[in-house]
Amino acid sequence: MTATEYAAEAQLLLVEVWRPRPDWPHGWFVRVFDGSTITPEELEQIELDPDEHDRYLAREWDSWTTEASPRRARQLEALLRARKTGKSEYLVYDAP
Repeated sequence: MTATEYAAEAQLLLVEVWRPRPDWPHGWFVRVFDGSTITPEELEQIELDPDEHDRYLAREWDSWTTEASPRRARQLEALLRARKTGKSEYLVYDAP
């Protein structure tokens, strides 16, 4: 299993709720926690379970926000607000 251990308690930044839709009849939710800033040395130690993931990507914040899709940009903006305010954000997506 791909996992990362943190010394500090991780703050809940974002909860995303996806309501059921015709092509996916089950709703789901995503939780995003603040795992702090990863050092280059910690990035080198990441080992992915090939049954779960085939890659990861670490980028500077501005690069993420300028190249993101509209939905992902909304998520990134909510994450940044949560980090700045210390309060969790919630996003809800309706069926199309």
